[in-house]
Amino acid sequence: MKLKTYQPKKQKRKRKSVFIIGIIVIVIIGFRNCQQEENDKFFSHDSFTMEQEISMIPEKNCNTQLNWHAGARQMYQLTIVKTDKTYPGALEGQANDNDGDNPYALKMNMEISGILNIRIFAQLNDLDSDDSEIIYMGCQMSPVKVTVGDDSESMIRDASLEVLFQNFFLVAMQPDGLPESFYFPSYLDIQSRMSLSEIIFGIQTFVPLSDNHFQPKKWRSEERHAFGMFKVEYMLEPHNCNSLIKQNVRCTALKDLDRTMLKADQVQFRGILELSNHHITVSEKGASWIEAYTGEEILAIYASQHAVWYRRHTKIIMNLDTRQPNGDLFIWKTNTPVSQLIDKFVSLNESNQSKQKPMKKLTASERIPLAAQLELLQKDISSNVDQEIISQRIQLLKKYLTQFPEEISFIPHLIKNLNIQDSVAEQIILTLEMIGNEEAQNAMSEIYLDYNQAPDIRQKAIISAGGLSEPSMTTIDRLFQLISQEQSKTDTDINHSDAAILSIGLLTQTLYLQKDNESAKNVFKRLTSLLQAFSDERHVIVCLKAIGNTKIPDGASTLIPYLNSESHLARKTAVIALGNLDVAAKNEDETQGIEADPEINTEKEISSSKSITSNVSMRLIEHLNKESQADIRQDIIEAIIKRKEPEVMDTLDNILHDETDIHLQDMIRSYIESNN
Repeated sequence: MKLKTYQPKKQKRKRKSVFIIGIIVIVIIGFRNCQQEENDKFFSHDSFTMEQEISMIPEKNCNTQLNWHAGARQMYQLTIVKTDKTYPGALEGQANDNDGDNPYALKMNMEISGILNIRIFAQLNDLDSDDSEIIYMGCQMSPVKVTVGDDSESMIRDASLEVLFQNFFLVAMQPDGLPESFYFPSYLDIQSRMSLSEIIFGIQTFVPLSDNHFQPKKWRSEERHAFGMFKVEYMLEPHNCNSLIKQNVRCTALKDLDRTMLKADQVQFRGILELSNHHITVSEKGASWIEAYTGEEILAIYASQHAVWYRRHTKIIMNLDTRQPNGDLFIWKTNTPVSQLIDKFVSLNESNQSKQKPMKKLTASERIPLAAQLELLQKDISSNVDQEIISQRIQLLKKYLTQFPEEISFIPHLIKNLNIQDSVAEQIILTLEMIGNEEAQNAMSEIYLDYNQAPDIRQKAIISAGGLSEPSMTTIDRLFQLISQEQSKTDTDINHSDAAILSIGLLTQTLYLQKDNESAKNVFKRLTSLLQAFSDERHVIVCLKAIGNTKIPDGASTLIPYLNSESHLARKTAVIALGNLDVAAKNEDETQGIEADPEINTEKEISSSKSITSNVSMRLIEHLNKESQADIRQDIIEAIIKRKEPEVMDTLDNILHDETDIHLQDMIRSYIESNN
């Protein structure tokens, strides 16, 4: 059966401009078909609080649980009224720390009401999966009425939004009541999908699954909403097991705002909950999810300590509707298996072109969209669950991305816009490194080249790029591009360029060890040219380290001149890097050794690469006689031991007799004895 689609009519109305106020155009959706007088009474009530007086009725031991049964059906009368105010002056530092009238504030009022139809389609065990925890719930609103206006007296209906809100969609629910992922008709854009998803986000209710017979009196959760992530507290009323009080207590993460469009690159937005009170009635027995929901909330987004940029005031009321359902609605008449619906639909952030059909090789758990998988990984890591569970989640993500590599392109966007924590982003980037295909390398490059990504996340992407087992030249080119882009001298930028240089060194080593000599040689030349271009000590040191990391024997001709540097750190780094280089293959004549020449000068060294690299260990011994710093002298012996060039054995034996440093004597003696 084909889904009935609803295409909004094109309308040129001035009212459409209200949906781009501020930048936040995320709409909380709801519907109403109850008496206006009853709603007016609710919306005129004072806010209720968790500190309301509780009568002296003995507390009950509750076993409250949300009930899910495949085939269960429910209808609700739902109304949501919201008032949005945007204060543009806040981006310029103008204080506005109260909700009073502001002549420069942009205002938008919206009321959305109608019937919310809900149907439980299936659990994962109905989809031939071993995982029976996810419940698939269908949602569709009809009839629906949407009115918008600058104030309550100028509200008019918006027919195009009313058509949008009648679309059927699926929600993958956890049995504790939290939405895990969404599936929408493919013709809807991402903003429309977000608007529809807020129907569920706005009324979500978390009731933990209790291992014992009785429910705890209080509990907490972290819940996702249109604006970001929130810490939430719940409390069972002592005398009523069916009644919950819910309070969003803290905004832990805001969704990324379009800073470029707002011209607010340096603004640190933060969300503050100024009011949050919700009262929920759940069914202790039976198949209903929620019986009633009333709530009120004010969220303010601050651009600075005393400057509110955006404020939203929302009121919700939802009650059961007992009338007969409209049998013509898709939600009631479809017999399409939920697995087929999932294959036809797209997720909240999924591209229409990326949908894979069919997903035969995936279990139902693996059908969960990429955005939901990343959020589940974040939830597990934030909750400090067992490492085994996190590893399983990462392996599932790796399997999903390997089977559907085109999904990888969404990862940079999701990391930035889902407020993924740094520790979680690190795991995601490591997964990309393990996958290592072209799409994964492109995603890593996009992350570290994007200055809107968090600095630590960019740094992790740069470092992980150095661990790729099959690096493309495009990836290496982009690392060089990053280095050239880091114009400023802030510590963060320098750290990024440092990491990029070191990663290039490691990738050159990978090419060299894979016998891709032409590519390794080309990158090595670019790396040495980079060293010559830098004059500041910090970048010189990093380049020396990177050349050592390449392991290419020809690196000795670049490193040895720095043994005579006036910089203690440059000499030390050059010594350690020489110890990391592979020993060059030698001709028969060269195996007889080279006499040390204490008078050799730097110009001669630079002009004669063959002379310099004939025996690196002998060059290190020559420098040992000149070096006065104890730590560098120890590094020299360690580098010689690491290189294991037999030609230096007699010379080391002579040094042993003359050396006065007991520690160096022990190192040399141990090396000589182990090679006799």
